[in-house]
Amino acid sequence: VIENVLFPSSQPAPLWRHIVVSLVIVLTNAALSMTTDCLGIVLELNGVLAACPLAFIIPPVCVMRLRQEPIFSKSNIVPILIATFGTLVAVIGFIMAIYNFSKGSQCSHGREMEYCLMESLGSPNMTTTPSNFTLRT
Repeated sequence: VIENVLFPSSQPAPLWRHIVVSLVIVLTNAALSMTTDCLGIVLELNGVLAACPLAFIIPPVCVMRLRQEPIFSKSNIVPILIATFGTLVAVIGFIMAIYNFSKGSQCSHGREMEYCLMESLGSPNMTTTPSNFTLRT
């Protein structure tokens, strides 16, 4: 898709250009994913920017396009509602993801999570050394 947008022509693309465009996409995504240790924001943005359009926006729009009827015809009411719902979820989800990420309450950034600390495991006398574990029969 990116190749068709950047280099519109009716002729097939050469293999070298396809490889270069693919490498640029992969390397850009790898560089962006390595800039954060917060997997939550990555998954949120993936959901609202990729999964939501794939599930709720593109299919109803394709159905409306294939019907070749006026957009606001009676048979297009359900696809319009589904596409509107998907658009609202994507926009609100994107805004909420950026808002929550900007507050900084979502990521640990190297801190030990509370559920990993010894104090949160229960008894303060409990340790994880193998010598404290005995098998009683």
